[in-house]
Amino acid sequence: MCWIWGLPKQAFHRPKLAAFRKNAALSNKKPCDGCWAASICAGGCYHEAGIRQGSLLSPNLHYCQWIKSWIETGLNAYARLSVQVPDFLDNLSMLRGHEPLPESIYKKVSIIC
Repeated sequence: MCWIWGLPKQAFHRPKLAAFRKNAALSNKKPCDGCWAASICAGGCYHEAGIRQGSLLSPNLHYCQWIKSWIETGLNAYARLSVQVPDFLDNLSMLRGHEPLPESIYKKVSIIC
């Protein structure tokens, strides 16, 4: 298999890249319709789809349950941390160079765990 969107030492071939992006849109991946995780995983990895399904445009259905369980794990951890140790997330964010959230945002959000 070979996919060419441009040549080395040259810019991408914009029309080919635009066509790929249009065809690869999540809305074209019918098996992903109605999936709560679709906007996060976007149907999976193009390279893996090309290797496993023979098309860059195919969704990676073989890992749907796996990715959903990891997303749930991450969301549950985030929710628990934000309630039980709210400073942890701000401190972690500041270690990465971000400013802390203003106090006013905490008054607008209520999380029930």
